[in-house]
Amino acid sequence: MEKLSLKLSALLFIRDLKDGNLSILLSCLVVSIASVSAVQFLANRIQFSLSNDIRSSLAADKRIVSDRQIPVDWLMKARDLNLSMVEGVQFPSMAFSRDEARLVSVKAVTDSYPLYGELKVSDVSKDGTIVYSDSLSPGEAYVDSSLLPTLKLQIGDTFFLGDSNFKIAGVIDLEPDRGLTFVNFAPRVLIKRSDLAATGLIEVGSRVSYRLWAASENPQSLEKFEKYVKGNLSAGQRLDSLESARPELNETIDKARSFLSLTGLMTIILAAVAMALSSRHLANKNFSTIVIMKAFGGEPKHLRHIWLFELVFVTVLGFLLGVCLGYFVQFLLTAFLNYYSEITLPDINVLDAKVFIQCFGISGLLVFIFAWPVVDKVIQTPPSRAMRSSIGVNSQSVKLLNVPIKRNVLLVLGFALLLLFTTGDFKLALLLGFSFATLAFLFFIFSLVGLNLVSMFKIAKFGPLWFRWAWSSFSRATARRGNALTLQVMALGIAISAIIQSSFVQDNLVSIWKSAMSESAPNHFLINIQPNQINEMDKFFEKRLEKEIFYYPMVRGRLIARNGEEFVGHELKSMRAKRLLNREINLSYGEELPNHNEIVTGRGIDPKANEVSIEEDFARVLGINVGDQLTFDVAGQNIDSTVSSIRSLRWESMRVNFFVFASPELLKDKPKTYITAFNTSGYQAQRFVEEMDKKKTFKADFLKNFSNVTVVDLTIILNQVRFLLTQAILTIQFLFGFSVLAAFLVLWATLSAAKEEREKEVALMRVLGADQKSLALAQWFELSLIGLLAGTLGGVFSQIVGLIVLNLIFNLNGVFNFPLICVGALIGIVVSMLSGFVAMRNIVKTPPILVLRNIS
Repeated sequence: MEKLSLKLSALLFIRDLKDGNLSILLSCLVVSIASVSAVQFLANRIQFSLSNDIRSSLAADKRIVSDRQIPVDWLMKARDLNLSMVEGVQFPSMAFSRDEARLVSVKAVTDSYPLYGELKVSDVSKDGTIVYSDSLSPGEAYVDSSLLPTLKLQIGDTFFLGDSNFKIAGVIDLEPDRGLTFVNFAPRVLIKRSDLAATGLIEVGSRVSYRLWAASENPQSLEKFEKYVKGNLSAGQRLDSLESARPELNETIDKARSFLSLTGLMTIILAAVAMALSSRHLANKNFSTIVIMKAFGGEPKHLRHIWLFELVFVTVLGFLLGVCLGYFVQFLLTAFLNYYSEITLPDINVLDAKVFIQCFGISGLLVFIFAWPVVDKVIQTPPSRAMRSSIGVNSQSVKLLNVPIKRNVLLVLGFALLLLFTTGDFKLALLLGFSFATLAFLFFIFSLVGLNLVSMFKIAKFGPLWFRWAWSSFSRATARRGNALTLQVMALGIAISAIIQSSFVQDNLVSIWKSAMSESAPNHFLINIQPNQINEMDKFFEKRLEKEIFYYPMVRGRLIARNGEEFVGHELKSMRAKRLLNREINLSYGEELPNHNEIVTGRGIDPKANEVSIEEDFARVLGINVGDQLTFDVAGQNIDSTVSSIRSLRWESMRVNFFVFASPELLKDKPKTYITAFNTSGYQAQRFVEEMDKKKTFKADFLKNFSNVTVVDLTIILNQVRFLLTQAILTIQFLFGFSVLAAFLVLWATLSAAKEEREKEVALMRVLGADQKSLALAQWFELSLIGLLAGTLGGVFSQIVGLIVLNLIFNLNGVFNFPLICVGALIGIVVSMLSGFVAMRNIVKTPPILVLRNIS
């Protein structure tokens, strides 16, 4: 019997496919899966590209930092797992020339450093050629360019480090894992590990940081090594990985992936609405077949198997076509990005089993949540009742509120599972599921009320004759099939809401990201500025930059207690917070909070009181609240302060930010240096650096005048974040077309579901003497009003939901855009009329005799 059911299902599937009964259902499924798979395939490429960048920033896959020598058993474990390794030591020391001395950060490494990324070193020869090298000879050193003017040396000269002397072999242009730790602010001196012992600098009690870099192409080996090391970590040791190395990139990846998921989710919600409507059309077309089978003794169990197998065929075909289309779309987008922009995505195999499982699961959920219940309802209808009725979308059969509670519960749970399976983000899925359920209810109420008001408003003597005819036809339509029109407004409104919400969130995200990552964002930090250098530095920049430079005082301190209780033994969830408490952090102060800081709770600081403002994430991890008393150790002296506010920071803006910002009264008398951040665009260099590479112009010019100041170049970090955001923005705009296509399918499904009733109505009107032109006018007028009402409501409701999504998911504040309401109304009219043309283009032209014959 099962074989017979399968064979019959295949025949019915082929018949419905040829007759076009599955066109909308299959199109919705293909568009949904194409959207999801394209997003995931592209995300795989972007993730792979950025993972390589993050590996470069670590110089390895895993990096161990320890305040004592790396345990021998860790080295043996790495060798057993066939990991590539580099050992290193890093510490501060003094470098000497014959006349000068300078505090430097020494880094001694074994061969093969770095395992990932590039160590770029330049040797400026007489003809200006730049030479890059990643290998040192014994007795040689690479140094930062800032060290040369300080020690009054040139490439090829010799300087002293401990008991040894080293020849300067080149200037470091790029060190992949430099980082921004305090010791790294000093100029770098890079030597071979084998030369370290002869310097005599490492003794018992020396302040030394030992490092081990490990890399492998085998993920399992890396996972085993990480698990082994984590199980043996102790105080003063840490393991850096791809996830913890670059928080600013990982945060950007998360936001971009969330919005890409949001774009795909909008398409799926639209497709779900269209599938729910088109499944009724499918049931209508198979209605007579089901009735005949039941009349001849077909059992509901066997009928369920037949149509269940047909829907399985639809699911599999939609899945296969959708994945193929998604792969093709991401291929086109990748080619576009590679050939027509500065972005280059890696050529890798993006076909991931997880993507296929996710897409097939979504296919099954879409079909069996939104299509199967309608078909099953037809199968359950008794033959005697079925012979006397139809299941079309009309005013009698559409009872939106008369649905069994059990089916409603299953529908809601299935829809929630679908959203979660699509996004993988429970919070986002829950928020959007609740938002669109609320939107559907609001659309139903407003559409029903709006259409009833229209039907009550009679126009008898106003306007031209064609307008009065069209209006009266629409009023009669709302009276005869008001529920069907309500369903159309509701479906199109939700579709437009999804489109506008996606566009609204996109515009706000893109504008915020672009402002944060604009070309004018700070790309250089200056650290270790002495108080007596500020006036001289202002004069220096006045000649070279047409912008004001802001200096922030920086005091080193350590948070030791809250409300009189020390943090010793305090249970903390964040390893980052533990590290911050175990070492000094940078404190700053001022008369008022910086403009780019936003107070979340509390008030601004009082300049004459001992008050501090705390960054919100730092406060949340440590359990700090407004009004708490905090104690800091500054230069061996304990100072007490009161928390006046909790504030949020935009770390991605690359401006100067502090976890703790205090009132001047608290820190003005403490030892301090200054820090600033600015953009070097438009910088006018001096003649003495004309022979050097242009990228070094600012650094060389500045350090000639202020050799003690440390220059931190953020250009690489900024370029990586811009690279990611540019990819995300272009991908979002490209995939936005899926949402528009899904909206078109929604109204097409709605109109197709009511096509038979419209055919009957038009046939009767033509028999009574109405001409084709008048009937077409009434039809287009009705579609225009439906689009106008749906688009206006969608424009309002979607932005409300969009503001909630921006605030709760992306922690950003959007702005309500009133012109988008007009855009929504215009989209509604265009999509409504276009869908009407596709779905009902032949209704007016069909001879009445054919329609009446089918009715009889």
